[in-house]
Amino acid sequence: MFELTSSPTAYSQSLHFETVLGHCYEQSGSSDYQIAVKYGRKMEYLDDSGELTTSGAALAHFYLAEALVMEMAA
Repeated sequence: MFELTSSPTAYSQSLHFETVLGHCYEQSGSSDYQIAVKYGRKMEYLDDSGELTTSGAALAHFYLAEALVMEMAA
């Protein structure tokens, strides 16, 4: 899916995907990858090929910005 050695952009895409996938695991209440992906598709965070949608990217940005604010406040 991602070639992490290719560029910082690939790392960023991977981080965003993992952030959304983590949210999907939590919200689905399952530790099963397929169930988390199914939830992500249902909520339109992931498209049919498993890539982030615009909504998924926005969710990732929200979570990552929130984590940065929390880190700065600590």
